[in-house]
Amino acid sequence: MALDASDWTVSAGGDIRWTGAGTATNVTVLEMHRFLQDLADDAVASGDDLLDITDVTPSDRATDNIVALLPPYNIDDTAAQHIFDGSVSQDGGDTLYSGLVVVGSVEAGTQLQIVQDNAVLPSYWGTGLNEDATQNILLRVMIKTREGGVDVDGKRVRVRASELGDTYAEFSATLGSGNSTAAIFTGADLNNQTSAAALANYDQFNNVEGYQQIDINADGSDEDYYAKWSIGGGTTPNVPSINDLYEYTKYIQRRGSATTVYGIAGELFRGVTAQWDYDAESGAAPATTDKHSWGTFLDLGTISSGPYTVGEIVTGGTSNAKGRVLSADATNESLVVYTESGTWQISETVTGASSGASATTSSSPVGQAVGGGESLLLAVDDNGSDGTFWVQLLRGNNPANDVVLYKSSDHTATVTVDGTVTGRTLSPSLLGTSTGSSVIGGFGVGIEPTALTAQDQLFDLTNTLRVPPNNVTFVVSGLVSGEDRVLVGPADGDSLKVDQFTTVSALTTDNITSVQMNTSIPTDTPSTGTIRLFDNDGIARRLDYSSYSADTFTISSTNGNEDFGTVNADAGSNVFISYIDKLASGPSESFTGVYLSDRALFIRVRDGGGTPIKTFETTGTLGLAGGSSTAIRTSDA
Repeated sequence: MALDASDWTVSAGGDIRWTGAGTATNVTVLEMHRFLQDLADDAVASGDDLLDITDVTPSDRATDNIVALLPPYNIDDTAAQHIFDGSVSQDGGDTLYSGLVVVGSVEAGTQLQIVQDNAVLPSYWGTGLNEDATQNILLRVMIKTREGGVDVDGKRVRVRASELGDTYAEFSATLGSGNSTAAIFTGADLNNQTSAAALANYDQFNNVEGYQQIDINADGSDEDYYAKWSIGGGTTPNVPSINDLYEYTKYIQRRGSATTVYGIAGELFRGVTAQWDYDAESGAAPATTDKHSWGTFLDLGTISSGPYTVGEIVTGGTSNAKGRVLSADATNESLVVYTESGTWQISETVTGASSGASATTSSSPVGQAVGGGESLLLAVDDNGSDGTFWVQLLRGNNPANDVVLYKSSDHTATVTVDGTVTGRTLSPSLLGTSTGSSVIGGFGVGIEPTALTAQDQLFDLTNTLRVPPNNVTFVVSGLVSGEDRVLVGPADGDSLKVDQFTTVSALTTDNITSVQMNTSIPTDTPSTGTIRLFDNDGIARRLDYSSYSADTFTISSTNGNEDFGTVNADAGSNVFISYIDKLASGPSESFTGVYLSDRALFIRVRDGGGTPIKTFETTGTLGLAGGSSTAIRTSDA
């Protein structure tokens, strides 16, 4: 549809403004140029379009998608919302509205988000604007990428689709003259169909933020992660699963999320985008959620009419240097600036364009001649003077080797990049992806091992795949809390196998701290638990162990059962693992181990107290899917 002149006005001073008084039809940059040129050849201006043959040329077309408004002609932000399919520059190039075209396919009702300079731009496009279904075009708009002669975050933007219930997607682009394209594809996420209202009540999921060391694959060595999610500790959902955790983390990142994660809004959280080593640490030690900025460091005298604001344009009174404020420390009176042009000087006035702040540089500027950036610290392995950062880049470019990073909040703590920066590939969803019963984790996302199965796949901070062992659980149910004594041990046919192991050495002292077996301890043994060891009086001592390695249990008992000074245990004494060995504390008791092969178990339940039962004995199997047994309560009253 052609441009409707009733929708626009052109003032004698060159202001081109949107009224929407006509058909309220959006126009292409080419149509806007043709409209202005058509007015410019009029004999005499009339109505609200004050432009004719006597005026200077209003616009110049480089291509059908690149139009420059010539001084004094200009549009404002509102007018820009009604122009698409190209770019419009003005003020001699000091202001630029860049064209953005989003192609692809998304689920119905999707509202695309555009993130610029670490902020979500207010949406005026709803579920789409200036679409073209025949070309798979979802959205065509113009984004202001330059003003006051300084780019907005280097003209970078990020397009997001994060509707709960759909797969998430994002695309980063650097805009400029003409059109730039972003591609977004989403579909229904069959593993994320729980409503936002229901997910808002979930309280079974928690994350320990920051550098975490977790042994996911149970090989005895920890791997490094930037998160440690756990399941449990709340009430909703009643029986939480790994897929519930996946849905909950998608809820955190959904469009419009008010949830804060790592100190920022969930809808802005992406995960680790880069990592680098550092040295020359000075001041307070870096910590999770710290922000660091780098660029040109300006040490200032007393700030008047301030303070400076992050993101505003600053100019040098002598050098005419220009840039944007990445971080400002009003207390210590300094700025870190993303410099675009010029060279800052000592003893020159630095003026904030929007705040009106003014101060004089009190020492020679240091840092980068141009550029800069800011990051959010998601994890840090700090050794006191050096270490490693894992960050989300918030704005600007990643730093280079030997660049100094300033803590954004006060500029008093610094580190220096040591070596090459490594970029990391992100998953659009925080946790990764879900199969419904397992997850394929995003880079560096850790999960409590007890919440995982052998079908889950995690990637540590070296991007190494880590697969959990097959943790299986055996459950004895039908118990009475506080009355039933439960014993589960290895089976020998229909009996308890008391000689699962024998001791290598005699035990003759008190406070023993370890016991060596005559063979390696099988890896399906619970990581902590109890063993029964027969002393020379034939008493099966119940010993707590805190760990085991190879053929040796580490004993943690402090109840006297570990004292063998009076009654010894000869070498060759019988030992067995008591997988469950306790007074019932609920209607069921269980143990968890790593599946090795089917293990035959002997189960015994006794209650000789207030409501006595006949001894219940049976056998069971700890198999690939775990196992269970239910006590039969035959009265012995």
